[in-house]
Amino acid sequence: MDSERIKAIVSALNGLRAQEWARVKQQVDMLYSFQAAKVQFDDLEQLKTNLEYEFKLRRFGEKSD
Repeated sequence: MDSERIKAIVSALNGLRAQEWARVKQQVDMLYSFQAAKVQFDDLEQLKTNLEYEFKLRRFGEKSD
């Protein structure tokens, strides 16, 4: 995120009440959730590797089975 975008966000939020922010946030979250539901993994092998690291079934740098 660049400084111009940050300035625009701060300007848009200036004077916004908590209830207004909650409603804006809810709509933004809903839109992102809707869009995320359309996303599909394109590299399941990488997911497998990452999960093995996460659950300590493999050390960093080890080759896959």
